[in-house]
Amino acid sequence: MITRFKSKETESIFRGKVSLKYPRSIQVDALRKLRIINAATSIGDLQIIGCLDRLSSNSEKYSLAINDSAKPTLRERWRIQFTWIQPDEATEVNIVGDFGMGSRRNRLPNIHPGEVLRTGLMQPLGLSVDRLSTELGMTQNTLQGILEGKLHIDTTIAAQLASYFDNSQEFWQNLQRQFDSAQSSSTSTISEASSTRAGSISDRLQGIFRQDDDDFDELDDESLNRYGRRRNVLDTDRRGRACAFGLTVTSIATILDLAVAGIGIAISGSESAIPTIV
Repeated sequence: MITRFKSKETESIFRGKVSLKYPRSIQVDALRKLRIINAATSIGDLQIIGCLDRLSSNSEKYSLAINDSAKPTLRERWRIQFTWIQPDEATEVNIVGDFGMGSRRNRLPNIHPGEVLRTGLMQPLGLSVDRLSTELGMTQNTLQGILEGKLHIDTTIAAQLASYFDNSQEFWQNLQRQFDSAQSSSTSTISEASSTRAGSISDRLQGIFRQDDDDFDELDDESLNRYGRRRNVLDTDRRGRACAFGLTVTSIATILDLAVAGIGIAISGSESAIPTIV
């Protein structure tokens, strides 16, 4: 579990935010590795992931590769350095490597435990979905759902994965908790923003209505009488126009009916004028 960050930029990535200090191309991988470190209950949980180096034989300082062989186009190998304090604390956590300018978007994609399983274990070990699902005793659809981030890793699945990969059950449950927490935080932010916008519109409308009421209250008796007469005139005018429109539509319909009837009469007359051939 991470208890202390050495830099605010590293902590920012851990919180799911884009850092302008590091290249955008490594930040999703960095977030995944930070989640792995935070989920670990022992250094053994990290050793099975691979690319973990001990910086000194007489200290508990470690380095975990971020982009190792996954990003061959990057000139610099980015790593997360940290100090492990027994039994389960990672401190002075920091991303090291060349600096670069990242994107200005303020959120990184959330990391599901299935992505850790796929990129951190299955791909390096060459495990297929068919093989792993068979050896875990679960259906391919279940494993595929986990890898795609559609299924939750419950205690049963966490125990199966821990037994197979020889790490702790809490490691997988911690990954799931981090994902759920970040997902909940993102949803709450969107809901708050929507509520704020809705409240702002409501306040503006209420302000308009209050202004109309205030203006109405300021009128004296004579003005109120004029206002009332003016409203009556306008209402009468609207009703008159609506009535005129209705009469116009009715008149047009009547004319059309008469025209159709006339055409029918004319056709009937024409038919009766045609001689019958025997």
